[in-house]
Amino acid sequence: MRYSVVCFGVGILALGLIVPASQQPNPAKPQNWVSYTKDVAPIFKSACNSCHSGKEAAAGLDFTNTAGMMKAGVIKPGDPEHSVLIRRMKGLDGLPAMPKGFKAVDADKIKLIEEWIKSGAKLDQAGGKHWAYIAPVKPSIPKSTTKIWGRNEVDAFVLEKMLQHKLMPSPEASKEVLARRVYLDLIGLPPSVAELDSFLSDAAPNAYEKLVDKLLASSHYGERQTRMWLDLARYADTNGYEADLSRTAYLYRDWVINAFNKNLPYDQFTIEQLAGDMLPNPTTDQLVATGFHRNSMFNQEGGVDPAESFYLTVIDRVTTTSSTWLGSTLQCARCHDHKFDPFSQKDFFKLYAVFGNVNYRREGDYSKSFSEHWIEPDLKVSTPEAMKAIAEAKANLKALEDRKKSFSAENARDFAKWKIEAGLTVRFTDPKVETFKSTGGATFTLGENNLIEVGGPNAAMDEYQVALEMPQGNISGLRIETISDPGKPGGRSSSQNFVLTEVNLKVDSEKVDLSAAKADYVQDGYDLKKLLAGDHGSGWAVYPEGTKNHRLVAQFKKPVSGTKAVLTLGFHSVWAGHNFGRFRVSFTTSDFPLLDSVRDTAQKLATQPVFDEKVDAQLHDLYLATSVTGQDFAVDLGEAQKLVVKREGQLPTALILNDRPTTGKLMAAVHHRGEFTASGELVEAGTPDVFPQAETGKNMNRLELAKWLVNGKNPLTARVEVNRVWEQYFGRGIVETMDDFGTQGAVPVNQKLLDWLAIRFVESKWDMKALHKMIVTSATYRQRSNGTPAALTIDPTNVYLARGPRFRMEAEMIRDTALQASSLLNPKIGGPSVMPYQPKGIWDSPYSGEQWMEAKDTERYRRGIYVFIKRASTYPSFMSFDASSRETCTVRRIRTNSPLQALALLNDQAYLEAAKALGAKMLQRGSLEQGLVYGFRATTSRKPTHDELAVLAKAYAQFRQKYINKPEEAKKLGKDEREAAWTMVGNVLLNLDETITKG
Repeated sequence: MRYSVVCFGVGILALGLIVPASQQPNPAKPQNWVSYTKDVAPIFKSACNSCHSGKEAAAGLDFTNTAGMMKAGVIKPGDPEHSVLIRRMKGLDGLPAMPKGFKAVDADKIKLIEEWIKSGAKLDQAGGKHWAYIAPVKPSIPKSTTKIWGRNEVDAFVLEKMLQHKLMPSPEASKEVLARRVYLDLIGLPPSVAELDSFLSDAAPNAYEKLVDKLLASSHYGERQTRMWLDLARYADTNGYEADLSRTAYLYRDWVINAFNKNLPYDQFTIEQLAGDMLPNPTTDQLVATGFHRNSMFNQEGGVDPAESFYLTVIDRVTTTSSTWLGSTLQCARCHDHKFDPFSQKDFFKLYAVFGNVNYRREGDYSKSFSEHWIEPDLKVSTPEAMKAIAEAKANLKALEDRKKSFSAENARDFAKWKIEAGLTVRFTDPKVETFKSTGGATFTLGENNLIEVGGPNAAMDEYQVALEMPQGNISGLRIETISDPGKPGGRSSSQNFVLTEVNLKVDSEKVDLSAAKADYVQDGYDLKKLLAGDHGSGWAVYPEGTKNHRLVAQFKKPVSGTKAVLTLGFHSVWAGHNFGRFRVSFTTSDFPLLDSVRDTAQKLATQPVFDEKVDAQLHDLYLATSVTGQDFAVDLGEAQKLVVKREGQLPTALILNDRPTTGKLMAAVHHRGEFTASGELVEAGTPDVFPQAETGKNMNRLELAKWLVNGKNPLTARVEVNRVWEQYFGRGIVETMDDFGTQGAVPVNQKLLDWLAIRFVESKWDMKALHKMIVTSATYRQRSNGTPAALTIDPTNVYLARGPRFRMEAEMIRDTALQASSLLNPKIGGPSVMPYQPKGIWDSPYSGEQWMEAKDTERYRRGIYVFIKRASTYPSFMSFDASSRETCTVRRIRTNSPLQALALLNDQAYLEAAKALGAKMLQRGSLEQGLVYGFRATTSRKPTHDELAVLAKAYAQFRQKYINKPEEAKKLGKDEREAAWTMVGNVLLNLDETITKG
């Protein structure tokens, strides 16, 4: 047993080496055999074709026409010594070495060409065409191998390749290993101890097949498959670039999960993502699916040319489409004809034309402000969760409105009295101002009708203390008016706004309690309730209405009388200098002081000669808002109304595509050197010439492109997908360079198997689950992962699969495994992205002030696929384990091995929480041995050996003794030394190589 601690550094992970494509053996040919397509053609393309190709080929010599070169004697098959090609490359016969004026061709490359000519200068495919651009032909199943070993056709092809290299398959893995392997591969989670025991107790011959069917039917299957697809789709929760503002995109992610779970055929899966909006009567789901290409980054910086930004977006979509479905580096043809593969620059811009017709609206004006953006469409989607929240809010509102109908009858006498008052003007008395003080040093001048005009310093924060002579009578409320005249604003800030954060009144030294307040206008985001509570984070503000007169009325809990009053007005806002400039204070004895805040409307309605139901209803609403009896009810009603509006406004948004109307063929300009400003010849939308063309008679658009990709005649689409699935299970594809099936990519380790799987995939009507089931039920997949010394010598990296797969898990799966083993995992499917623990200071968003709002409930324990992805600041523990920033399409994550990974697993709070929870589960088992066995099985899915158990028991004893000696350290990990020790044992188990490795 090996477990990771900091001092072991890099030793935390055990990974196999990856053999470069150039070093892969090709057993079908002699060791000195040279391939024209793989070895020779790339040399011609890089060193010769720039001058010797096309209509104006130098010296009339076209290196793309090998037959013509032979006819002209430039190449003499079997005789490299007298071939002009070799002599000119070597600079013989007194002539300069070719390519003239450029770096000479390396000697080893000339040697390759000599070997090719010596062997007859043959083209290894028809016309020298690369294998990937020739439609696969279904190979016959190697019958000689089926009687030796295997469970299905996959094994026959694999065994044939093993035998060619003098290898034999390994025995089948144990049930524990198989269970863990297939759980991780099909749902991305290890089995719980209970699930493991259930499988081990099933003695039926088809127990494993039943388990596979169960996992394929699990809703977690879709989550597992979606993780890989999101890298291709460059899915993220932010727009990217410098500002990197947040976006709502999770509905697309949820669509992908559901598509995998319901086993949407891959052809339909493709069509809906590329062109769901162009299908007849598209459903909401089909529109959401087009979010695949709305995952492109979006540049919102000022000064960005919107047309150029759109150009780069379309280029990203062409590149992503070719990488995802064709496994091709078509992006190389943006600037020039591809140097190694048969893609011209025109081919690239033919596909650009397909994606360049999408709809958008313009916001801003670049010609005036250098700030304009082209905004593509979005769609409000009524998800079940959102509709449930809306329904609950509406039900609450209806209950209050029903209660409102009976409110007038219950308070008829008070309502009648209020209506009389409403028809009158609420009388306020302006008291004499005796003194004015300011903590910020402001001065004052007293104007007409006791108007206070503030001057002098305008402090960042201030308090005004105004001493007043109280009028006679039982005073029920006060009014504060701000008065603005030209050049004399009511607020002292540059916007003429103010932020009043506190109102405190004392009458004859006794504090007066204020029960309610209303204002004629309140700025969005401010709350008068918080003003009365003295909450300095809110208050009364009036932006953008600062140039107008305003009034605030506050009602006392009970009337007061006296002779002297002191009113304190606080301005403690974060907005500096937002203090009153001109204001007046008044008192009233009215039973309904708050009527003054709506006096004009109330008086107009109350003085109508005839009341109808409509007028009476309006008066009733005002009564609720301005009377002591009805105010609390009015507040509840208003909050309920706001909640309905808020919930309806919170319907999630899906980013979608749709095209602008067109009747003709889509066209695009070829851009010289790929530069935005260098547009040239127009080309018609289409597909690369090297492939079989789409159905004639149809104008090429996104829908026709999608259909072309999955018409079964395209030589790459099925191969690329089955290769991607194969890599998911075995750690490397049959073609290792998953993103490059071209001449510079790796040759297939087993092309017969690749082609058979691709054709079978199409014949199955693109059945994804059937493909997965075929692979995981094969004998190839079910082998033990530990190889014999002979096998390790012949095939150290398991290219030929004479043993089962064993490699380090991906970032999200490592986190999910820790959560599952500790029983913390929240299994909820779908929904908005979540923000689990992340170290402080990772985010810095000067543009929006957005912050990482850490989830405090079980949402923090959602699966890794739901973690919020910010492109400019990707979740740090995922980045440690080679996750993508999702800025561009990522076909394959490269596995690395670094000390930082060990440090993350040992010290990241998310993993420490999981270790603590796992420790608690072990502690509950009773004895030390039972706890250790449970923890080991929860993390590795097998029972520990006697020696492994002894090591863990010793570790527990050492940890416990440490925390007995240092109880203050123990409290950081548990309530006592036992809990702390078990937490550390959990930490050890979660850091085992075996825990984070699929084997």
